[in-house]
Amino acid sequence: MPADLRVLGENAKYGVIEVDLGIFPHQGSTQRLPRLVGIGRAKELVLTGEYIDPADAERCGLVTEVVPDADVDERARELADDLTEKAPLGIQSALEAFGATFDVPLEDGLDIEHRLAMRVYGTDDRREGFEAQLEGREPQFEGR
Repeated sequence: MPADLRVLGENAKYGVIEVDLGIFPHQGSTQRLPRLVGIGRAKELVLTGEYIDPADAERCGLVTEVVPDADVDERARELADDLTEKAPLGIQSALEAFGATFDVPLEDGLDIEHRLAMRVYGTDDRREGFEAQLEGREPQFEGR
């Protein structure tokens, strides 16, 4: 759940089964899960201990992508590789803004976005991204 992008195999099962084991679902099930799927669906998953299939997990936002079981590791590596080609300051700033999404009112969140955008706007990476786009080439970001 703490991952930004979550890939699941098409035959995998997901369940928060701690209540069936007589224990408490700690490690994020009562905090991260509601942020991903909404409080109602999270309560259903935690309190019933029922498994959901991959299609339902994708539909409710628990996972971002379902792929054939044999392709899970490869797809996760592809996503990671794709992210390493993006502007690191842009990725870091986006994740910082997402981190505040549920902690602040919308207006404050928009202010955070604006502050982060201004911080990234003056970077070498922004210049490289625009130049690469205009020149029709892949950008070479350096995180500066």
